[in-house]
Amino acid sequence: MKWQQATLQANGLHIFFTRTGGDKPPVILNHGATDNGLCWLPVAEQLAEDYDVLMPDARGHGRSSSGNGRYDSVSRAEDLIAFINALNLKKPVIMGHSLGAQTTLFTAALYPKQITAAILEDPILRLAEEEVFAGTQDKDVGKMMQTNVMRSKKTPAFILRRFARKNFNWPRNELKHWAQSKKQLSDDFIQSLGALQDEADGFDMLAKVSVPVLLITGNREKGAIVSSAAAEKAQSIHAQLQVAHFDTGHNIRRENFDGYMQAVKAFLRQVTPA
Repeated sequence: MKWQQATLQANGLHIFFTRTGGDKPPVILNHGATDNGLCWLPVAEQLAEDYDVLMPDARGHGRSSSGNGRYDSVSRAEDLIAFINALNLKKPVIMGHSLGAQTTLFTAALYPKQITAAILEDPILRLAEEEVFAGTQDKDVGKMMQTNVMRSKKTPAFILRRFARKNFNWPRNELKHWAQSKKQLSDDFIQSLGALQDEADGFDMLAKVSVPVLLITGNREKGAIVSSAAAEKAQSIHAQLQVAHFDTGHNIRRENFDGYMQAVKAFLRQVTPA
């Protein structure tokens, strides 16, 4: 694999990224909270033959700059569009998981003319009466995440890898990057988890999206965010939105990698040149 790794200046930040390269349709993968770009490695390997896959580290993550207290989705969308412009990418497909799905959703809503399509893996699309994660209280989610992330950052990477191998049935070639990503988190980002920031309603943002969207959902009883009712509401809002549902938790691509890749590849074939 002769993939490129580099850092560029965009939106006042140093953004580190990995790129598979080639004269192919560009696809940008936006990771979730506490991960880094290389946590997409198994997906990138599957897509690299047909797509120029780009995996940036979000602000406060991996080898990118700290967000200096700003970790809202609008700021991350500004980072992403600046990243796209800095590389002169022509209307990429953008996709993301969790926090990265929010980045993707906000970018598609705020900069619709600069992308081709969006893929959202379990974003924060929920009905008013629903908690973020089933069985939790909204006010506690940020503190819970902050405590867990601080503990992980203090844990040696080899112990995190051993824990992941024992407890997660995920693609094995991702695990070392998953463990390393916990060590790379900026303290500034960790502190921001203590108080989840107010954001625009996800459904309001979805209503502004004009490109095709694939929404990938899991099972709320297993820890996913998007319920079947929320997915139905999303389809009622966006006429070009497709839903791919899997019986998994929040980490859909990791828990059902083959099914996830089948859905993603089918959607990409629809929205990108042959």
